[in-house]
Amino acid sequence: MKRTLYLTIVPAVILVTPIVAWSQEAATVIASREPLLRNHENTDREFYKLQIGDTVSYFHQRMIGEAFVEGDFIRYQFSVSSAELIENTVQWRDDLPATADPLITQAEAESTVEGDVQRSMLCFISPESHVFPVSPTPENPCWIVRSELDGWLVIVIVDAVTGEDLGRGVPPPWDGLSLTGPQPEDIYDCSDPWTDWYMNAFFWYSSMGYTTAPLEFPQTATIGQCIQSVDLAVFYELAHGHSWTFRNGCPEVTNASDVENWLTDYANVPFAFIGSCGGLCNTEDGTFANEFRKGIDSGAALVGYCGMDEPQCSVCWDFFSVSWQDTLFTWLAAGNSVQAAFDQANLAWPACVA
Repeated sequence: MKRTLYLTIVPAVILVTPIVAWSQEAATVIASREPLLRNHENTDREFYKLQIGDTVSYFHQRMIGEAFVEGDFIRYQFSVSSAELIENTVQWRDDLPATADPLITQAEAESTVEGDVQRSMLCFISPESHVFPVSPTPENPCWIVRSELDGWLVIVIVDAVTGEDLGRGVPPPWDGLSLTGPQPEDIYDCSDPWTDWYMNAFFWYSSMGYTTAPLEFPQTATIGQCIQSVDLAVFYELAHGHSWTFRNGCPEVTNASDVENWLTDYANVPFAFIGSCGGLCNTEDGTFANEFRKGIDSGAALVGYCGMDEPQCSVCWDFFSVSWQDTLFTWLAAGNSVQAAFDQANLAWPACVA
């Protein structure tokens, strides 16, 4: 019997912590002090280090001075038991200056932004950026300023040399939005889904043979009709929300209690991706994590996020969130378990674990 995937595409949130995975923590190390790494990278570069099982991953985010270089990195992976080099990937642009010399100070950039500033950082934007889709791609480093305005997270891109406001970035939706009413049209008008993230999921699930029904800003009743099916194999939502509620329209919401009622006469959902910012922060009775599983601890797997809207997770969201998801789906499509796919995504992008 053909199983079906339903993609719920809504203004969304993305974070990184699965209900099924054990605790994982990435450390920061110096290349020349690591026995496995120093024969290949005998430098003072800092790397994120993450070990899962017999595999250890080292990941270096390229910096020019204090500026992040979006999309540029070095990654090594080794077998711990054999010391064998499993992977070495280098992505390094050669058209950038040797130094980043902003004429606009951090304080000056922040002073041009409305709302309460959460964090700002200097960045060379990639031509393939998902989060900073500025065209043409700025040649100068830019200040990326995050602020909270009227309960919403806003990313402002400021040219660090000219001071020009270059536009807005794509923020991670966050927990506080899930229970609010309709927002001002210029901030939230239910017309701009997280396309790069959604299309990545759509591609991978289609390639795995699932009949895919993409639902953009669906009504709650429509989601219920999709879930109430013996053919439903996996569920994917990417929406503003938390562990009990996600927003699927303006102002429609779906509650975990809705899922509980919909699944009363149906089996649990074998795989659910709860892509709300606080989607898997809580897993007890009455949450999405519990209701999609129907309280069963086996025969069902969930992956989702918790806290990506927090300032300390901004590097993961800004630079790696689409790549992290792509790696997860790549390993799932190859027939690996959800746990194995999750581990490989974290090994590939350990900054998201850190």
